[in-house]
Amino acid sequence: MKRLLLATAGCVAFGLPSAALAGGSSSFIAQIGLETATIDQSGATDGEVGDSTHPLTQQPGGDGGGNVIVITQTGAGNSIGVVAASAQSGAANIAAIIQAGTDGSAAIIQTGDDNGDFAGAVHAIEQKATAVANAVFLTESGSLNDFSISQEGGAANSASVFQFGGGDSVSSSQAGDRLTLSVIQNNNLNQAFSVQLGDTDELSATQTDTGALGNTISNTQIAANDTANVASQQGFNDSIANSQFLNDDTLTVASRDGFRLAIANVQSGPGDTATLSLQSGWADRIANEQGGSNNILRVTSQNGVNLTIVSVQDGAGDRAAFIQSGNDNEASATQTGSGDDAQSTQSGAWSVALLTQSGAGDQIIGAQAGAHNSVTVAQATANDMASYSQTGSGHTLTIRQ
Repeated sequence: MKRLLLATAGCVAFGLPSAALAGGSSSFIAQIGLETATIDQSGATDGEVGDSTHPLTQQPGGDGGGNVIVITQTGAGNSIGVVAASAQSGAANIAAIIQAGTDGSAAIIQTGDDNGDFAGAVHAIEQKATAVANAVFLTESGSLNDFSISQEGGAANSASVFQFGGGDSVSSSQAGDRLTLSVIQNNNLNQAFSVQLGDTDELSATQTDTGALGNTISNTQIAANDTANVASQQGFNDSIANSQFLNDDTLTVASRDGFRLAIANVQSGPGDTATLSLQSGWADRIANEQGGSNNILRVTSQNGVNLTIVSVQDGAGDRAAFIQSGNDNEASATQTGSGDDAQSTQSGAWSVALLTQSGAGDQIIGAQAGAHNSVTVAQATANDMASYSQTGSGHTLTIRQ
């Protein structure tokens, strides 16, 4: 194994010349000040940058940051900062990592503000189309950080992103099958944009901090049998947009609490499932659109005031079920295919359910408890059935068949 150990300090730019390294090459770098490091392990097998004894580090000098790291690895089994993650501290640092091959991995930590993409590079971490079973781990703390990750093909690749601070942004793109992506952000005005292009991919996103505001999660999955999971989003004026474009996809959104939270889901079907649960707060909105047939929408718990659910399903054999508790809530379901099923349960006061079906053999079953709630059911063709129960006082029920 070839080993290269480098330690520098100062405020002048420093470059490590590119060189093709043999199998098992290792590079260890410690820099202080305004520094640039370029490491080329083209063709290396089991090459590594940094280990537990000598992790790759770039620390700010008197100028406070501005360090650059550029790493290229091709071949099999290469790693960057896996045992002890590569670290950049200070402000305005940039990192560019390119890996092509199999079983590669990259881990980097950036602490400070305004860290981001490498100028001139398409992505800060880029794993080429030949990459198989590669992994990326990114951790950023501080504010206004910006990072992008691209995994361009292959299979069984994974990416994990952790951002702790305000105004952070991460863009992730994965092509290939059996991919995994995880994004966790904490604080205000964070953005997470994720795209997966293969079959049987998994995506998860979490934004926490009850005082956070203006966070955005955008997930796009193009192929079949994909799974998207938004585990938690808390704060004010947060938004989630999920798009799944083929068949047998699954979407889960759970544990949202705050003010003016918005969810917009589009599933093209057939055979898609969307489950939304544990949403509480005020003036929250769910908009769900499913195309194709045999799709399922479940809103298992929406609790608060002035909440809205709008559901549109335009295929055959679709099912929609809503549970709302609280005051001044509204549930709207439109089903335009045959053999559909819609169920709505509301408890509280001044809530509204608007349920419309225009296909044959449809069914609606619902219940309201509380005071001054209203239901409007419209079924336009034969063989329809509507069954409703209201308990309390001051309710209104309208059924048109």
